[in-house]
Amino acid sequence: MNIDMNDIQYFQNRIESERKRIARFEGSLNDLELSNTNGIRITKIHLANIYLNCIRLVFSKERSFESMFPDYIKFLKHYKDVCTSDDSMYDIIDTLSIGVLLSDKKNEFIEYLNEILLKYNSNDGMITFLMDYLKGTTSQISASRIKYFDSLLKSDEKAKMLKNELRLWYNNHKDAYWYNSHKSKAGTYCGYWCFEIAALAKIFNIDDTILRESQYYPYDLVNYN
Repeated sequence: MNIDMNDIQYFQNRIESERKRIARFEGSLNDLELSNTNGIRITKIHLANIYLNCIRLVFSKERSFESMFPDYIKFLKHYKDVCTSDDSMYDIIDTLSIGVLLSDKKNEFIEYLNEILLKYNSNDGMITFLMDYLKGTTSQISASRIKYFDSLLKSDEKAKMLKNELRLWYNNHKDAYWYNSHKSKAGTYCGYWCFEIAALAKIFNIDDTILRESQYYPYDLVNYN
């Protein structure tokens, strides 16, 4: 089954379904005894994942900062409690990249990101770079596991490099859990958005006109203000 990747009604139906799941898990969380730490942790993991779905679904439907921001905050509130050093680096980079794109509201979430990074405990250069932007600090940047990042820092043609990486982005994530989800019968598709390229374009103050032609580039989020 192939889903129309821009089907507004599909996104609306998925959002409604996820909101119902949130209500069930929030209810379960409220009913758990404080001593049931494992049950609380598992429930918070589910909630973090559902809110992350909602971030993508809401942006896919609305193309709106205002609409997705509440889900980002709720995602962070749960994720900060369950993040570990074994989590996906790509998920951490997405989490920080969305923060960069919403940085005018950073006072509402910067402490959550601090807690997440303390638990994730990585000195990856790209992670440090994104967090430095949010904190307004400058750190020594180590090498990154994101292959293009080290070259990007030294490049005088950053827009050209980002355009090329954006072109390759989807096919470079064939191992990701969301890859080809628009073809899944399970209805797990939430939209495909390359938040990291958008965050880097913002940090480097790049004219992103050449990036907006990509279906994966969240132009409306980068240029919402």
